Formats: sequence, C-alpha cells, structure tokens
Amino acid sequence: MKEQIANLAFVSDGAIHTIDIKNKEINYKETINNEDIKKKIQINQKLILTYSSKRAKKDKRTREKALEKIEAKLNKKNIAKSDLKLSYYAKYLDIDDKCSIKYILNNNKVLQDEKLDGIKGFATNDFTISAQDVIAHYQNQYEVERAFRISKTDLKIRPIYHRLETRIKAHILISFISYTIYKEFERKLKLNDVKFNFSQKFLRKIIEHLIALKIDNEIIPINPSDIQKQILDAIKN
Repeated sequence: MKEQIANLAFVSDGAIHTIDIKNKEINYKETINNEDIKKKIQINQKLILTYSSKRAKKDKRTREKALEKIEAKLNKKNIAKSDLKLSYYAKYLDIDDKCSIKYILNNNKVLQDEKLDGIKGFATNDFTISAQDVIAHYQNQYEVERAFRISKTDLKIRPIYHRLETRIKAHILISFISYTIYKEFERKLKLNDVKFNFSQKFLRKIIEHLIALKIDNEIIPINPSDIQKQILDAIKN
C-alpha cells in the first residue's frame, strides 16, 4: 500500500487521490456467555489521500530531528527495547541478524518515508460521501474535541452524582443547552469581528460579573465596563 501511495503524483497543494480497499479483514472479539470469541469481518473502504507542501516540510523536519537523535544514540551505545518505546524513529531501525539486541539504521526505510512527505490519508467505509466532504469533516475534529473539553471542564457535565434517570437526563440537557448558548455567543462575536487578546477563561469571568436589572421585560446592564459593552453590543446585533 505504501509503495502504491508513493507512486502517485501530487502536482500541487490540495491534490486528491482515492484508493479503493476491498475485503479488508478486521479482527474483533464478541463476548458470548462470558467467553470472548475471536471473530473476523470483511469490509470495503476507500482511502482518500491529499497533499500539502506545508505538511511535507513539517514531515521532513520531524524526520531529520528523529535521525539526529537515533544517530547520537547509535554512536554512544546499543539501543535497547526501552529506547524504542513511543519513539518516532523506531520505524527506521532493523535488528542486526548477528545480535538480537543490537539495532541498525535502515536507510532504505528512510528513503521510503521521504516519498510520503506531505501526504495525509483518510479512510472511510461510507462511499456516498465525496472526498472533499470527508476531508472537511476531519478538519472539524478540533472543534469536536474542544466541545468535549468544554463540556467536561467549564460546564462540568461529569461527574454525575444523580441516580434517577430523569435527573441524569436533566443534568446532561442543561450542560448541552449551556454549550449551545456558548457557541451562539462565540458565533456572534465572530460575526461582529469582536476579538480579545486574552484567554476564553478570562472572558467567561468577565461575563459572569455582568450585573443587570430586569424592568418591564427589558434587561438593563448596570455600569458595564468597556469590554462588557463590546460583548453586549455583539450579542444585541
């Protein structure tokens, strides 16, 4: 597969190639009567590949730094298995046939890795989605992960100390509505091009200290600061 990808021509940034992967075998376990049974399933996938020159430069820098580290280690001592744990450069090494605990640099693996610089792959089993849509969905991953972080920390969606199902659902619903309000607030700030040179956490503290009175169904802020006025103007528009 790597050789097939390396032979593809990516002439410019954003170039896309698609490779169909048929009858890919996936191993999984299913528990039946408290016994884990190994099973296999065959699926069809498509691999969407895109190229970025910026990513290619980053891949090259990462590899060069990794090679510097590995060469320094090889010059000082033999590399043990403990040195390879979670190491980026481990894929460039082979075990010396003469000694099972001595590792040597495989230059061919380095050259093969260079051919993949700048290429990123997205695998999916949904053939109804276009390649552009798959890539666009992946680019939203940061926002999805950010939503989980905000829910867990600022909105305190967990831990949940309730035992009744209705109260648990109410707790989650309140957290979800709070996040919806937060996103709408963020959208209006962006729409009105309102930016602040401090953290979102500090911004939330500023909002928490807004004081207002409700008179005849109208909310009237009391002595808001200049920053709070900017926030209120953005919300009203």
